[in-house]
Amino acid sequence: MTGLTRLEISMIARSPLRIDGVGIDVCRDWAERPCIPAAMVKGQIREQARRLALALAEPICEGRGSCAAAVDRCLLCRLFGAPGYEGAVAFSDLLSSANPVLIDRPRTAQSRTRRVALPVESRQVLVIPPDSTFDGVIRHRLGTVDSKALALLLTALHAGRQWGTGGALGWGQCEVKVRGVLFESALLTAAFGPAV
Repeated sequence: MTGLTRLEISMIARSPLRIDGVGIDVCRDWAERPCIPAAMVKGQIREQARRLALALAEPICEGRGSCAAAVDRCLLCRLFGAPGYEGAVAFSDLLSSANPVLIDRPRTAQSRTRRVALPVESRQVLVIPPDSTFDGVIRHRLGTVDSKALALLLTALHAGRQWGTGGALGWGQCEVKVRGVLFESALLTAAFGPAV
């Protein structure tokens, strides 16, 4: 862990948040706490970073990881990795202590053959209520990414406003904040003394 920077992040749900779990339940970790899996966090932030890099005319590879064998990898592959190449950042699950609430999720279907709207149906699902907080950690190796890559990562982190399902219902509006930055090598030295 020496040489890692740890970004402690919080994500605040500004509207009901639904990360699909089993049946009507929300996604949970092994301790039954509501969570957003690390793979989803990484995918969401990578997609935001890709959009930002394209808007800034930053050269990135066409496919996900198609430049993995190249000596000079693109910004996204250096940050998030590619097949056969470990990225500079690692994500933890985002965990919450909020209690999910049961609400009705309206569904409007349309008959494609008759081209008419069918009656509105609803089913009950569990959601994370607004103003709930999820906490997690993003780690990145010092010296493996330049300041441009780190700036892209932080901007992408703040750019992702829609999480989970139910976006058409106004669900999943979130705000991400960086709560702290820790240098883990300094923490290890303080805890265990200098390396010999």
